[in-house]
Amino acid sequence: MKTDSDPTSEEEFHDELRALLAAAHERGVDVRGGWDCRFDDGGPDFEVVVVEAQKP
Repeated sequence: MKTDSDPTSEEEFHDELRALLAAAHERGVDVRGGWDCRFDDGGPDFEVVVVEAQKP
């Protein structure tokens, strides 16, 4: 499903991902781990892995 707020560039995708991770973390969701994202519409499938990075 496509909406007007869907990212249309790598920069917008990065911004949306940062916002999603921050919101989930603030609400106590452990975002670390790996997930398979499968799509039945013929598009590519993805594997997403989130690891906590050390702050500089």
